[in-house]
Amino acid sequence: MYARARRIFDWEKELEAEWEDVKSGMRGRLRVASTFLPSLYFVPAWLASFKRRYEQVEVEMRTGNSQQSLQRLLRNQADVAVITNESWDDHPVRKELITNVEYWFVVPRDHPLAGQEVPLKVLMREPFLLRETGSSTREKLFSLCREHGVAPPKVGLQYHGLVESIQSVKAGYGAMLAPEPAVSDLAQRGEVGRVRITGVEIERPVYICTRLEDEEIGPIAARFLDLVLGRNVDH
Repeated sequence: MYARARRIFDWEKELEAEWEDVKSGMRGRLRVASTFLPSLYFVPAWLASFKRRYEQVEVEMRTGNSQQSLQRLLRNQADVAVITNESWDDHPVRKELITNVEYWFVVPRDHPLAGQEVPLKVLMREPFLLRETGSSTREKLFSLCREHGVAPPKVGLQYHGLVESIQSVKAGYGAMLAPEPAVSDLAQRGEVGRVRITGVEIERPVYICTRLEDEEIGPIAARFLDLVLGRNVDH
């Protein structure tokens, strides 16, 4: 009886220690929703750094467009969301700016407009590779056309991803609006061509978001936010 009671006592102490780890953010689960740009160029480094610090935390990341990532957060399917977006439509989210990313127009390397500067209406005559409905990049392109009184481009191909779109331009078809980190090396190597638009420079914000209805962010999500934003990472 003594031996059994001792084992139960040891299990109890172990459970108490694990629960303290959960409360402190040292153990548990982190669910991240992200749009395509940050999921390719920012989030992997953050998660690697996070896992080095908190090995016992299980991490799950889901990638989608802005609308999908925001809905995952609001439906409690994610603890934080990393989103490139300008229009929030009064969604109940708490957001903090991480960085601004430059966006370029690119075309195939042998395209007549490669390396040129032209008015927006000239480039909009080309067939475009567009992201799916719900993509903030798609909406940014259309809002830019509305702002300048230019008809939107013809849809040449539609993709549900960033990398696939860029590969089609690289293969020789269409124009697209793409984040600079995704295409600058390709342009430098001459695999795609950049087209500058007269009077237009595009920078887009990247935010890290949590639900506004949550008065307190969970300890694991809070530690992740601290790491991403570079604050109190050792507490």
